[in-house]
Amino acid sequence: MTMATGLEITKCSGARLSQELIDQIASYLDRYAEASSHSKKPASNLPAYACISRKWQLSIERRTFKSLIINNTELPDLAKIVVGHRRHFLVQMNYDIFLTVNSDRSSNPKFESDEDQKVNNATFTQAFKDLFQQLKSWETDNEGRQIQVRPLTLCLRKLQTLHVNHHDNEQTLRTADEDEDFDSSDSEPEGGCPCCGERQYKDSILRLMSPQDLPVLQQVSVFIAYNLPFKPSRTVEPRSMAALLTKFPNLEALYFMVDDNEVTDLHVAQTLRHEFAQALLSVSVAPKTLRGIQLELHHESPSNQDDIPRNILLLSRPTDHLSVSLRKLSCQPFLTHLSLNGPILISPSLFWPCDTTETLSSTNLPFWPNLLHLGVYLNLATPSGSWYFERNPAEPVQDASMDIFGRSYRTYPNDETITPLLIAMGRAAGRMPALKHMSVVAPKTMPRMIITFGPPSAVFYFDFYGEGFTKRATFEKPGNEQGPRVVFTVTGNWRPAAEVETVWRKARGRGIGWKFIDRNC
Repeated sequence: MTMATGLEITKCSGARLSQELIDQIASYLDRYAEASSHSKKPASNLPAYACISRKWQLSIERRTFKSLIINNTELPDLAKIVVGHRRHFLVQMNYDIFLTVNSDRSSNPKFESDEDQKVNNATFTQAFKDLFQQLKSWETDNEGRQIQVRPLTLCLRKLQTLHVNHHDNEQTLRTADEDEDFDSSDSEPEGGCPCCGERQYKDSILRLMSPQDLPVLQQVSVFIAYNLPFKPSRTVEPRSMAALLTKFPNLEALYFMVDDNEVTDLHVAQTLRHEFAQALLSVSVAPKTLRGIQLELHHESPSNQDDIPRNILLLSRPTDHLSVSLRKLSCQPFLTHLSLNGPILISPSLFWPCDTTETLSSTNLPFWPNLLHLGVYLNLATPSGSWYFERNPAEPVQDASMDIFGRSYRTYPNDETITPLLIAMGRAAGRMPALKHMSVVAPKTMPRMIITFGPPSAVFYFDFYGEGFTKRATFEKPGNEQGPRVVFTVTGNWRPAAEVETVWRKARGRGIGWKFIDRNC
């Protein structure tokens, strides 16, 4: 007598089990059998269970179609496979865009030609048009009537140019579980090389053409556009990424990474930043449902801190429009969490109107009605080409011959530039009635060639803690985390100008704590 397998027992009892119990059982099933010696990816165990009964099919498909990975060449498969009730199971779609170039690897030019750039921009644009049109079709029935759709997380996972040596590409729709369990290189079309020639495109920028032609998607509630570390990826024009956000009127959370580090041409860098700022103004008046924003805008300040940072503002329009646009975006009525990383290059205009081009009156003051947490990872440099920090006057001058990565000594706040920033922060805090925590951290300059895990050490920490928020500041001793307070963790005996304390006490009450911690102690 042989013992019945788990699958056979399940078949016998499947009809008697409730849908809820079957769902619970299915959540414990192993997706894969053991891999054979000559098979890189074993077959999934789940399809056999889906054949037991209608209940089991729904349970397995709820798991299988919860999160999918698809690239732009697979969209016809998406239309055929994700149909009917399966669309209601889909919670997250991870989208890869492959720009395929048919060429021999040995003949790749050093730089992308103008013609290739046009082709790649067209392919990039079409990849979004095809995806958006597919998702838009899910929002209406066969008679064109609007139907209720499940909120969707859309994740732009990867952007790569693949050099294909005349091989036929065979694509297969993958679930997120499959991609996590196995080497991610499996998601690239056969015959393509994801890194071959990637340096060829390091100075090329992908642009979304005619974004106004993209349909509006009601179902997208979370948008993620984060390049995964250690994976080569194409640089996208920041304005193009911002244009996508205007197509999501029900957006609740945004995780977004763009580059503010164009190094080959200063005017191009200035223009890209300004155009991104203008595009963000459209976003600030579009989705009124945003509750969380995490934006990473990477900008490298000089590793040799004897150098003068670049002025990244347009000479014809010297206002820091990006900081202004980010401030207006942060004033979304339902926004509770805002995190700006990079380290990001910002000015006091991020917090308060400081430029003469902005007219202030009692009726147009910035207001953040529901903001609870605000965090900024501050660049040591300013957008206008100066430094927020200088050498600690108590430290000896550094010997340049001993520093193999460049002169890094700016750890002491520069009153001329840091004071206006701290005052703007205080004025903004007075217009944030729900604020629990404001954090501004300035990390040490670290060349990109040095890989770090976790946040690098910082030269400056600023923390404001509101009433009832019990958390210790960096280096703050246990037992001191009570009550509303401002905590500076700084180098040596630096203290801010008296006006800074005056503004903060006026904004948050004269009884707030005012503390200093020497980060070297």
